[in-house]
Amino acid sequence: MEILERLARVRRKLLIAVGVLLVILAVFVVSTGVFLWASAPRESAQIVKNRIGMEFVSLSAGSFMMGSENGQADEKPVHQVNISKGFLMGRYEVTQGQWKTVLGRDPVNFKSNDFPAHFVTWNETQQFLARLNQMNAGVLLSLADGGRVGICMPRGNHHRVCR
Repeated sequence: MEILERLARVRRKLLIAVGVLLVILAVFVVSTGVFLWASAPRESAQIVKNRIGMEFVSLSAGSFMMGSENGQADEKPVHQVNISKGFLMGRYEVTQGQWKTVLGRDPVNFKSNDFPAHFVTWNETQQFLARLNQMNAGVLLSLADGGRVGICMPRGNHHRVCR
C-alpha cells in the first residue's frame, strides 16, 4: 500500500509540474508573438514640411469604400472611391500663427497661434495661397477639389497635396 500511495503522490506532483511547464510555454509563445508583432516594420506615411513648418502627409493612390446605407441622405449610397494619383495632404489645419506668418495679419477672431484659422473667406484663402506659393519657391499650392477651403501642392509628377 505504501508504494501505491507514493506513486500517487509522485503522479500528482508530476502532473502539477507538467501543468506549470505548459503554462510557462504558453506565456512564452504568446509573449514572443506579441514581441514579433510589435517589432515588425510598419509602413508609415512620409511627412513633408514646408518652410514655415506646415506638415503634409504622403497618401498613395488606391481605392476605398465610402458612404453608409444607414446614415444621412448625403452619405448614401456606399460607393467605391478611386484615388488615381498619390498626393500630399495637410497633416493639420492651418493655424492662426501660420496665417499670420504668411499674410502678416491675424485672421478674424484671433485667439492663439495654435488655434485653427477659421472664419476666413474664399478670397482671403486665395491671398493666403498666393503668398504661400511665393514663399515655397516653385511648389504650387491650391484649394482642395470641390472648392472647399484647403491646400493642395504637387508631389512628384503632377500629383497634388490637399488640405
